[in-house]
Amino acid sequence: MLNQIVGGIIQAQVVRLILKTNFQIFNGHKSLFQQLFLNLFSNSIKYSKTNEPLIINLRNELSQDSYCKISISDNGMGIPLVINLEF
Repeated sequence: MLNQIVGGIIQAQVVRLILKTNFQIFNGHKSLFQQLFLNLFSNSIKYSKTNEPLIINLRNELSQDSYCKISISDNGMGIPLVINLEF
């Protein structure tokens, strides 16, 4: 699933994708997960710095109570602190 999403949106970009995941089969709504990853990767590309290649890191952790925590980071411009404090 991730390969299809990433492949579809990074065709014209120079992107280094670092996957540190051990995704197992998990239950969830497929189209919602596809939309989630599509939005996150699209935002990474949209707000990337124009003078350097984009690096996207994706990793996951499984908690003791069987929840999956997914973290995505990139080297883009980021969210201004003033806006970030609202959330």
